Amino acid sequence: MITGLIVVDGAFKSKIFLEHTPWLQDQIKIMRTLCSEIIVVTQEPKPFYQVLDVGVRLITDCLPGKGPLSCLFAGFSLAQFHDVWVVNGEHPFLNVSAVEQLLDRKRSGYDAAIPMVNDVLYPLHGVYDRRCAAKALPLLNKGVTKVEALLQEIRWSSLSDVRLDANAIVS
Repeated sequence: MITGLIVVDGAFKSKIFLEHTPWLQDQIKIMRTLCSEIIVVTQEPKPFYQVLDVGVRLITDCLPGKGPLSCLFAGFSLAQFHDVWVVNGEHPFLNVSAVEQLLDRKRSGYDAAIPMVNDVLYPLHGVYDRRCAAKALPLLNKGVTKVEALLQEIRWSSLSDVRLDANAIVS
């Protein structure tokens, strides 16, 4: 069982994201093929009430203004399942087979598996263990907001040249 976590960081991004509600619905539809639980984490949840069905958990970023790391902390802290598929809310197209590969890699002894496409890491498209919340909180307390800092505190592996979405072209 796996939790799907859609990260919508910041009030401005929430507003822009909601203007593209079909993206959100597409993400949820795709994530439901693999995830038993879907969570949307955002700084301003109220506008999302009108577009999310009752099967999606909506949680508030508990440390607003602390960036995506705060959203991950909130999501990991409240995730029902150990495996958490993280998705950036700005990325409307997802590839379940890539996530299955990442999940297999994570389960082979890592705290997270992160996709790498053309030598670029995409930590907001990885699969994490919810226990990473315990590593994120001390960083947030120090004022750290970047997800990349979390990677320095956990055991992770990259998976090279996975297709993040159906339209991705990977050499």
